[in-house]
Amino acid sequence: MSVVDQAKNAVSFMEDQTHEKHLDQLLWMMRTRRDEAASRVPEWEQLRDLASQIKEHTLSNLGHYLEMFEPPRVGPIVGAMMV
Repeated sequence: MSVVDQAKNAVSFMEDQTHEKHLDQLLWMMRTRRDEAASRVPEWEQLRDLASQIKEHTLSNLGHYLEMFEPPRVGPIVGAMMV
């Protein structure tokens, strides 16, 4: 499988004015739809703040959560060094 140079491809993509124009239109359409959806939910900002707090807490405690879902170890690990 060949390696894809994403940075090079992105520059090439954006140099094409048609792509740039379509991407700009797409981003503005998505942003407009988001703003319209937010205006229909009175507690939008509160929900956004809560989501931000949940994300911050989860990332701050990610190690703990990963350990919680780690399968229990049964017996010694083969090849492990004893300290």
